[in-house]
Amino acid sequence: MNEIDELSDLPNIPSVYALCGGKQKNKTVSYVGCTKELHRRMEQHLIRHNSSITTGTSIVSLNPDLVTEVRWWSHERFIEKEFREAAKEIAFTVLEPELCSRKKSTKKSQEMIDDEEFTQEMQELFEREPSGTLHLDNFDDLRSKIRTLENEVEKLKKIVSGLDIGIKK
Repeated sequence: MNEIDELSDLPNIPSVYALCGGKQKNKTVSYVGCTKELHRRMEQHLIRHNSSITTGTSIVSLNPDLVTEVRWWSHERFIEKEFREAAKEIAFTVLEPELCSRKKSTKKSQEMIDDEEFTQEMQELFEREPSGTLHLDNFDDLRSKIRTLENEVEKLKKIVSGLDIGIKK
């Protein structure tokens, strides 16, 4: 599994992905989607906030500032739109997200979903570890890191002010 901490390190690959919120044992899958270009789609969700689920234009939406993890699964056939969309439908049943985009399935996608072999393969895919995970700090994490840095700077100031290093002013 590919574990990363920077959005810029996300691959731009066809994927089914899950946006998660919370920490450790309280982590929940908030949203499941699919995309042809993972990096571009995550920028849309998490940086630009201009995806349908993050704009707040629907009755339910996702607050991208509370996303703490992105998980993605890849498959050689995710390059095919209908395959990706059918796989996403299976991911909904396995991952049980709080929110999901439910576009009407195409005829071809629905035929795949109705195929027991396809459904079994996709269920097994989404029950396994994801292909990769992006860990994100939320605002509380960042505030805590800033406080820690501020405390360290204060300690260093005290050390430096106590040194008589003969610097001329």
